Amino acid sequence: MQGVSFNVIAREWRLKWAGEKKDEKTLKELQDLITSQLSTIKAIKGFTSVQRIICGGCHDFKIVIAIAEPDFKAWEEAKFAPEAEYLAKAATFANVSTVETQTYTLMTLDTATAPAHAAAPAAAAAAPAAAAAAAADDGDDEDEGDDLFAKMFDGDYDDDDDDDEFEMDDEKMAKLAAEEAADIATADDLAQEEEAETGAKRPAGGGGGAAAGAGKKPKTST
Repeated sequence: MQGVSFNVIAREWRLKWAGEKKDEKTLKELQDLITSQLSTIKAIKGFTSVQRIICGGCHDFKIVIAIAEPDFKAWEEAKFAPEAEYLAKAATFANVSTVETQTYTLMTLDTATAPAHAAAPAAAAAAPAAAAAAAADDGDDEDEGDDLFAKMFDGDYDDDDDDDEFEMDDEKMAKLAAEEAADIATADDLAQEEEAETGAKRPAGGGGGAAAGAGKKPKTST
């Protein structure tokens, strides 16, 4: 049909279970059965996915196997193996009824960039390990701190190892002392040069005030 395309064909195996609390054993048996068949299902040419659907309200238990459209015909000719084996065993479980199959097409129209249902389990699985590692690290740090304080209070703490990093031999000390003396000498030379320049600009005898008033007649009062 124009405008309605598909690239996957699915085969559904479905049945009813009684749905009462006592049937938890039946659900587990059904789950164990499909788990035992997974390797065979995944080996089907064109295999795309296998999903399990459980409805607690209508008591449906469904398995949906999706196969790429070009390969579905070959699986159909093989009678959808291991379908017959799975359904025969499932029908023997207590409180199981209405065992049926159905074929339909599947087409994914859109998907989320990072599906929450896929990311959440991985994050949840990683969280306990990360928390345990963080707790272990914190515990180690606290233990080291406690040991250090204990040694300090007992007088057993030796910090010579820390001082070793700052030890300096005689040659390095002499070199630093020479550099410091050179810096001081340079500063003294600059101070003397500045003082000499200041003295050269000052008038001889330091009589700046008298020279400024030379040639002016004194005021007289009558």
